[in-house]
Amino acid sequence: MNHMSGGITPKSDFEPIAATSPDIIFIFDHELDQLVYCNARVIEVLGWGIQEFQSFRLKHKPGCVHPEDHPAFSLWLDKALAAHGDEVYQNEQRVHHADGSWRWLRIRIAVFKRDEHNRARQLIGTATDITEQVMTQEALKRQTNILQLILNSMSEGVIVCDAEGELLLVNRSAENMLKLSEPLTRLSQIKAAHMHEQDPMRGQRVWHQHPLLRALKGEKITNYELSLFDRDRDLSMTLNHASSPLMDSDGKIIGAVDVFRDVTDSHRALQELQRAEEHFRLLVDGTTDYAIFMLDSDGLIMSWNPGAERILGYRKNDILGENFSRFFTEEDQAKELRFKLRNGFCRLFELGHLLATQISSML
Repeated sequence: MNHMSGGITPKSDFEPIAATSPDIIFIFDHELDQLVYCNARVIEVLGWGIQEFQSFRLKHKPGCVHPEDHPAFSLWLDKALAAHGDEVYQNEQRVHHADGSWRWLRIRIAVFKRDEHNRARQLIGTATDITEQVMTQEALKRQTNILQLILNSMSEGVIVCDAEGELLLVNRSAENMLKLSEPLTRLSQIKAAHMHEQDPMRGQRVWHQHPLLRALKGEKITNYELSLFDRDRDLSMTLNHASSPLMDSDGKIIGAVDVFRDVTDSHRALQELQRAEEHFRLLVDGTTDYAIFMLDSDGLIMSWNPGAERILGYRKNDILGENFSRFFTEEDQAKELRFKLRNGFCRLFELGHLLATQISSML
């Protein structure tokens, strides 16, 4: 659009197109600092009459442009006026509506006419109302910011990826737990963390069981524990994962989400408890000089050690599930069963305390 003065006239050449255009079409004269043409679309979009809109100045204190947008608008206009070719320049700013509100417009301009020194004389442009689009984007941004604040306040780590392995969201707890030296952007970084300090074959097996990979294949995972060991990053932890695929309205997998928490302390405590229980079992099973057995709240025998089998003469399989009262005569059961049971439980408690003390000294 590099036309010299004296070329086509706006009314004769633009009116048929401008009358049906969904956008505002305008021509700005640099020397006059005013709009010398605009179509009737300005009435529908901005509420101004054509003559009212053309009275606005654009170079000096552009009254139709939001005050906060003045600096950027002036720089953009100067850049377009300094163009040497037919480049199209685009900008987005708020423009004054006749009712006092502000509308967002996406404006594209290019040189329309030049003077005898080849300097820009007139610019031609289009303006598209994008107010609803901007409002939607701002609402989405607010929702995203709120979601990010919520996710960052969680103690659990949260990672969301797309179907190609690009990480879309990583909350602060996930970054803190994984202690990576660079921002997480791809699944390959998580894979590297699990492969480190492991032989390649074992590392591959561990990685293929990662909840995010399984979720991308359509599997839903809950309560899955995976350990990480990395001496370089002083990292030794067990994470409990819950992962799920993300699907679109057609049921196609478009990503996955993984929520995990650090269960290292509880995992270690469970291991210690299991070791203590094993020591206790070995101690009880290895004791033949004492009869050791456990009862439930109803007095039924739940366990029976070799010492009890030797002293009382009952095999383990024959006595388990029987009531403790069978060791008393019918007369005792009728007269003093409650007293004897109470004494029996007291003796069991004392023996249990003695065994616990011995176990503690062994650990």
